[in-house]
Amino acid sequence: MLQETCFGDYRVELRGVDSKNEMKEILSRCKNGFIELEKYESYGEYFVLTWHFHNDKKMFGVGVHSNDAGSPPKIVLHHDDNKLMLFCNNRLFVLCLNDGQVYFSYMSDSTIYDTSLHKNTIVVISELSIVQLKRNGETLISHTLDDVLESFEFVCETLFCKTMRSSISYELIEEIT
Repeated sequence: MLQETCFGDYRVELRGVDSKNEMKEILSRCKNGFIELEKYESYGEYFVLTWHFHNDKKMFGVGVHSNDAGSPPKIVLHHDDNKLMLFCNNRLFVLCLNDGQVYFSYMSDSTIYDTSLHKNTIVVISELSIVQLKRNGETLISHTLDDVLESFEFVCETLFCKTMRSSISYELIEEIT
């Protein structure tokens, strides 16, 4: 098990599986439905994300294919609107826990290192860029880095980034809703 958490009325689990067949077998037991994300020609690793109400055994499942061995998907929860962010490789998916639908997806120019909710926006931190998205997936700002990102840190309203060539800070903006 990579990650297990409770989120409102939901129990959410992310786990690695040994094969595509095992992933499909687990997904077939998801009585509330399932989807598969990112079907690559050659796969590195397989993962299954499932969730269900605490008092209900019927679950919804998401099959995830990672093309980068050793780089498992990660999840971040939207605490105010029953959405879950899942990022793997260079893709970010925002999933609605209520119905299992993909609310929106975003493709980065490089491997995503982290995502964060900040000032009513989604900050996507990748190997070569920093992007701030509205909650509906529309791009607010996008910054291309001068080299590969080595480290980053949020301090109040600012994101500090260090690449091999420079140190940069970005003031994060707030989406007006």
